[in-house]
Amino acid sequence: KLMKQRFFLATGEEWRMKYDAAYVNYLAFGKDNPNGADSHSMNKERVNGVVANMDGWYEAFDIKDGALYRKPAERIHIW
Repeated sequence: KLMKQRFFLATGEEWRMKYDAAYVNYLAFGKDNPNGADSHSMNKERVNGVVANMDGWYEAFDIKDGALYRKPAERIHIW
């Protein structure tokens, strides 16, 4: 269980970043670019959006409910 926790904590650390409002606006709208300057997801969503769909994350931290909780039937499984 500890190794699973370390995996998810390391993933979060890898993508950790602070944004100020001006940078978020630039990424979302871009200067002179109505489609945005960067089409990639923000780092927070790259982590939270993925782990909320991983059964191992719920098992590693004994998550039963909360802001990132998704019912097993609602989780996306690709493989």
